[in-house]
Amino acid sequence: ELTPETPGRPEQKPNWLDEFLDAQFFRTCVAHQHPRDQNETNIFCIECVKRICHHCLPHHTLHDTLPVWKYESHNVVHLRDIQRHLDCCRVQ
Repeated sequence: ELTPETPGRPEQKPNWLDEFLDAQFFRTCVAHQHPRDQNETNIFCIECVKRICHHCLPHHTLHDTLPVWKYESHNVVHLRDIQRHLDCCRVQ
């Protein structure tokens, strides 16, 4: 179970988590649709609660973001990236 890391407070799900889990990554970014661009949405901006591509990243430099990777046919995040936001002590 993934729960937020908040010592001393009851654990509750972060407001961005459902959107992150429902997001369809590796789609064309609507803001950068030029076919020559590497414009797949493979980053999630936690502050804006939306998918972005690497061309959008300069507008989100002060925001917490999560890079999303492809592993076989699955979208994954590195444990070191997500554990800053969620308690992942039971994740293998």
